Amino acid sequence: MQLHTVDVASSNLADLLDDLQQAETAVAIVDNGKPVALLIKPGDYDGLVETLEVMSDAELVADIEQARADYAAGRTVEGIEAARALRPGA
Repeated sequence: MQLHTVDVASSNLADLLDDLQQAETAVAIVDNGKPVALLIKPGDYDGLVETLEVMSDAELVADIEQARADYAAGRTVEGIEAARALRPGA
């Protein structure tokens, strides 16, 4: 992660944004040694929000854990079988 002071960030915002698009890292902006902002790519932000939404849904987390346990135990079906099972009236 790149660290920049508020002064440097405000003077070089266009360059920081260019760097952000090219790098696989975020840019932290600090003021008096304390983080005050974090620049991340929109896709990274969307991924973080989606992860938080999933992790805050206890029922969904339980379903994921059950699916992992089923997979580990070999309780799986082939794709066509799964598709058939999802059809109405199946």
